[in-house]
Amino acid sequence: LARKVTQDLIQYGYVQRAYMGIEAMEMTQQTAGNGADVKGVLIANTAPGCAADRAGLHAGDVILKIDNHQVNSYAEMMEELGKHNPGDKVEVEYLRNGKTKTTIATLLNSKGSTEIIKR
Repeated sequence: LARKVTQDLIQYGYVQRAYMGIEAMEMTQQTAGNGADVKGVLIANTAPGCAADRAGLHAGDVILKIDNHQVNSYAEMMEELGKHNPGDKVEVEYLRNGKTKTTIATLLNSKGSTEIIKR
C-alpha cells in the first residue's frame, strides 16, 4: 500500500482512492444468524450509481472476496480497495440468499467518475 501511495504521488501528485460506494459493517454472529459462518463484510447500504450499485450489489449482500483475497473485516476490504485506482475493475465474490455469486465492479473516485484526479 505504501508503494502505491508513493507511486501515485510521483505520477499524479495526489493519492488516488478508489471507492465502491457502500456503507458496510463487520459480520458478527448476530448479523450472520444461528450457526452461520462469520465471514465477510455486510453491505448495509449502497449509494445510487456507485460502483457497487452498477455491479448489482445490494444491501444485505456479504462481500467475501475482492480479487480472490478473502475479506473478513471492513479494514481488510478497504486495504484491498486501496491497492486500486479509480477505473480499475475488481472481481467481487459475495453471498446473497445463501448462494455465492461473483460480479465485476469498476471502481470510482470520490467524485463518482473513473477519472484519475490530478493536482
